[in-house]
Amino acid sequence: MDAYSAGTGLYTTALALCVASAAIPNSPMFTYASRTAAAAIGVLYSSPSDIQGCGDGWKGLNPHIEGTKAAILKAAEAVTDDEWKKMGREEFDAAYKKFCAELDKCKQMNDSVGGCMDGAAKMSYAGAIVSTLGAQVLFGLALAAMAGKFIPVVGQAVSLATQTAGITYANAFQIGLKNMARKNLMVLGTAATIAVMAGQFFSQSTQQKLSTATTPTNGDIPAFEQVTIEGLPVSTKGMPGASGMPGASGMPKIPGMPEA
Repeated sequence: MDAYSAGTGLYTTALALCVASAAIPNSPMFTYASRTAAAAIGVLYSSPSDIQGCGDGWKGLNPHIEGTKAAILKAAEAVTDDEWKKMGREEFDAAYKKFCAELDKCKQMNDSVGGCMDGAAKMSYAGAIVSTLGAQVLFGLALAAMAGKFIPVVGQAVSLATQTAGITYANAFQIGLKNMARKNLMVLGTAATIAVMAGQFFSQSTQQKLSTATTPTNGDIPAFEQVTIEGLPVSTKGMPGASGMPGASGMPKIPGMPEA
């Protein structure tokens, strides 16, 4: 189990500590900052392991691409020289080279998306660490400030100093979380944009190749002729320029049936 798998648990712990800090009787400013920090952690909340898994999935396509190239080349090597004379080795080499160039573009796109996902996973995990450590300090200050109110030994001066330090730290903590959340959203947005562009690239590439494969190279449309069976009348109903069905006289005579 890698470290990233603990990311969601760390976020959950940090969120619970911030909510608990806000629930402890304290100054309104400290309570507000604790709630704001909890909201920022909610925005940061993500799964580093899932994000990394998505990136690994994109990069995992590349070995299959290389396997496809190797399989085609291996099949070509099994063709004898005499057979190549009939099929054209030069045409195959040109087509294979072009095909490999397209596959290399796909590999570069996969690496780009996978790299962005790796960066997003690292930022997500860093956010989980910072959130948890900061929330622990925040909760400790909340407990210390409360202790100053109810434990005479601590003293009022110490209690006020602790509350002031807690308010200062809580404000700085929630501002830092907001900035981190903004950066994380930018990284995830960039990764999502690249992933969408990759999908569009694959789709457009496939459509182009299908269009090329189904369009005659010389621009001519195949001519289709009507098939007729000798001895049977030809009906032109529904055909362009047709008008009506053939008359009764054009129908074959069936023995035993009266004429129309």
